[in-house]
Amino acid sequence: MLVKLAADQAKRTIAKKEYEEKRAKANAAAAKKRKEIIEEKGKEALKGKHIDHIEPIAKGGHPTAKKNMRVIPAKKNLSKGAK
Repeated sequence: MLVKLAADQAKRTIAKKEYEEKRAKANAAAAKKRKEIIEEKGKEALKGKHIDHIEPIAKGGHPTAKKNMRVIPAKKNLSKGAK
């Protein structure tokens, strides 16, 4: 029984590490895409604005697809909240 518990714990630890690595890669890719958008639009054009996901990542939206990103006023983005 103890061996099975240890094996289950090891599987969970590996799964958690794989998940964290996947999230880190996705975050890095999203940061790269945001940087591309900033370079394309120019920093001055983005003052007071945020780069927002049209379809939230939590609901299946692609985190780095340019077609899933838009520039909106920061105030509007901050007032939306998670849905």
